[in-house]
Amino acid sequence: MRLLIQTGISPLKLILVILFFILGIGEFSDGVYDVGDYAVPLLLCLMLNDVYMNWKRSQTEPVQIKPEPVVKKSFLEKVSSFFLDVWYSGSTKNMSNQEKALKIIMNNVFFILFLSPIFMEFFNLEYVIKEDVFKIGVIVWSGAFMAISISDFKKSLKISKLIYTNLAFFILIGSLIIL
Repeated sequence: MRLLIQTGISPLKLILVILFFILGIGEFSDGVYDVGDYAVPLLLCLMLNDVYMNWKRSQTEPVQIKPEPVVKKSFLEKVSSFFLDVWYSGSTKNMSNQEKALKIIMNNVFFILFLSPIFMEFFNLEYVIKEDVFKIGVIVWSGAFMAISISDFKKSLKISKLIYTNLAFFILIGSLIIL
């Protein structure tokens, strides 16, 4: 488990990839065409891309696994350590504190977006309101993705960053068309 986390591939990301794949099969087999039929494959592609890029980055950076001293920890300390490892996953030592904080904020935003349907069901919101909240969430997320991609491209001027910027632009345009 620690090796997965040190390579930047958290167990949470792997679980999300598997769940998006299963959800995509369910979305395509239900026969009803809605926003979910387009959103689930998009999210699956994004998660697969994130896992691949973290794995690729770990292959270029030397991973040094130091033996950890054996220390007895309570169950609560083990659980809190696991959650911190999951939230900090993908952070490398050469990332600045601002980049790590941005990564943690984005992880929390994704976590809240994934839990939002539970809250909307709890408050018995109408389908139209749920769909509007989903559309607004996708537009805000794609706008943030576009801004971050442009910022990264300006810093490095690499062709890979240009591809991400174009992808972010198409996602933003697609989400605006859905509106």
